[in-house]
Amino acid sequence: MPAQLVGNGGLGHAIDARYRVDGYPGYRGLQIVQVFYGTPTESDPPGLYEFDLGGQPFRGYVDGGRKSRNALQGADTERIAGKPYYYTEQKLQLPQNCDFNPQTGVGSINVYDVPMGMRIHDEGYFETAIVAIPQQGSDQLVIALRWGWMLKGIVYKPAHDELVPEYKPLVSTNVSQIFRDIVHDNYDDYEIPNEAGN
Repeated sequence: MPAQLVGNGGLGHAIDARYRVDGYPGYRGLQIVQVFYGTPTESDPPGLYEFDLGGQPFRGYVDGGRKSRNALQGADTERIAGKPYYYTEQKLQLPQNCDFNPQTGVGSINVYDVPMGMRIHDEGYFETAIVAIPQQGSDQLVIALRWGWMLKGIVYKPAHDELVPEYKPLVSTNVSQIFRDIVHDNYDDYEIPNEAGN
């Protein structure tokens, strides 16, 4: 696995988990691309990506992106113009969020989110990709995490097709097709490889 959890991590009605990344010398840094998709609500703004999953309607967006729920409602702005990134440049420079060293290709990034909006969705799921940013070309996937809830945040369920006994994110070296579809709808010029490269 190209990234390792530092400590125990945390998953309540939030995620707070730091991952150590090794093997990316020459890359400029690390970032997070996170998508959310949930069952429709009456307060959803127009413009969210809509799709069916197992015969059930869902709406999704890139968290922190230009077509996020908050951005479409005018409550937030795109965090980095033209990019689907979760952290602003200012937050990424804080060592508690990221401490990547481009020379050695080693560092860590904290995955942190408190999704208060879960309480309005019958089902809601997150997929969080840690990516390494090269000097040129497409970002490189490091790992992906899947986590979520059903029954308005009462029952933990990390993905629509996964009900697991362990209360922790599912970790993978690839992203789902749903992730790709949502990112492509919100940022049609952003590419991410099928699997982690290191």
